Amino acid sequence: MNPFNKVHSSLPLYSYKSFLHPTEKEKENSIDTCLRYNENHSVRMKKMYTGYNFEVPNIGFLEKLSSKLKTTLNNLFGEYHQEQIENVFCYASNEKFKFDLWHDHTHTGTTLVSVYYLNLPKNNETGIQFQYGDTEILDYYPEEGELILFPHYLMHRPYKSGSSEEWRISINIDRKL
Repeated sequence: MNPFNKVHSSLPLYSYKSFLHPTEKEKENSIDTCLRYNENHSVRMKKMYTGYNFEVPNIGFLEKLSSKLKTTLNNLFGEYHQEQIENVFCYASNEKFKFDLWHDHTHTGTTLVSVYYLNLPKNNETGIQFQYGDTEILDYYPEEGELILFPHYLMHRPYKSGSSEEWRISINIDRKL
């Protein structure tokens, strides 16, 4: 049985609601890991670089997430050649730190993009936009614990986090199928 639902008839975009829910401690530790690695990345870049993807270690809940994703994809697609499967990236943004440029993942050498929503502001002003056709845009508002899948070539951008100081944190794990 396929646990994913197609989000839109014109897009290769799929959602798995309630993919995995961390305990409060796992969530807190994962958020701390993301923000700590963002701070380390910012020091190296000599500027606050929050609001962009940065690599984080595949440990704790993030390792559970990666493992469940691997099992789920194996169930959907059968065993597949896995390259770069340990690359786990965190995207962190709030009202002060935003990144909302249109982009795709064709530069990654992978074919499938997965985005897991670990933390969303309570007002959930955040979402993601997908571009298809010449000018059509789909606005999508994920829920905490949701996983979305789409092909690496699909243009998208996260919404700015609005007026909240709360962190929007998503975890990206790209795969080559």
